[in-house]
Amino acid sequence: MKKPRAKRGDNWPWQIGEGSKAVRASDVTRSEEFQIRVKGTLPGVVKKYADEMHCGQKFPPVSLAQIDGKLFLVEGWHRFEAAHLSLGHENLEAIITPMKWREAKAVASRANATQGQGLTSADKRRRLSLFLQAGLHKVGGEIVMSYRDLEKELGIKRSTLHRYMELDHPVTFKAMAKDDTQTREAEPPQIDRDPENLRRTNQALRDALAACDALRDPELRQQAIDEAERVIAQMKLKEHFEADPLELL
Repeated sequence: MKKPRAKRGDNWPWQIGEGSKAVRASDVTRSEEFQIRVKGTLPGVVKKYADEMHCGQKFPPVSLAQIDGKLFLVEGWHRFEAAHLSLGHENLEAIITPMKWREAKAVASRANATQGQGLTSADKRRRLSLFLQAGLHKVGGEIVMSYRDLEKELGIKRSTLHRYMELDHPVTFKAMAKDDTQTREAEPPQIDRDPENLRRTNQALRDALAACDALRDPELRQQAIDEAERVIAQMKLKEHFEADPLELL
């Protein structure tokens, strides 16, 4: 029996762009091979997107790879779950591109590089692996990318790339070792601004507490508490950098 054609229904939460089309969510395979996040999607982000979709905000189409006649999700995991699993939309807007398996890994490795929610250290480590598996650092079998190039492409600082490469990809690490030594010697030291940002954050929180304690009106105090809770909820949706055991070596 032929499946019914996917249609754009009421309260369609997607932007309709050139080349995009409606597809059945049940026809899309979500393979861990193309999921860059080690722990999967972030529930808080899925809920945020679902709330925004419910309020009428339109989201960009997801990206699907068509491999041997099957559709695989390669970019837009949070949007997919928000629309299909949270809001119950049976169809979704997608851009479909015929690809080989390696090409699909390349697209997945670049997901969230310039937009979307931030990646943890483990996610970045997986991003490097997907990028190398796709062979994007080579041309004609020869390595043509430096650590500086990888840093710009993947959004991972060179010192971290160096350690990940040494642990996970020793053959490539050995092949790039000479050029890496020359590059690192010529670079200025990187400045870690996190301690100063943490100090400023903590001071702002202490100042907010002191100002709230000075409020005498219970209603105004509750308004301040409500605003603080809203800010904390937003903070939890921002990019998180999980403690990386490699940073402790």
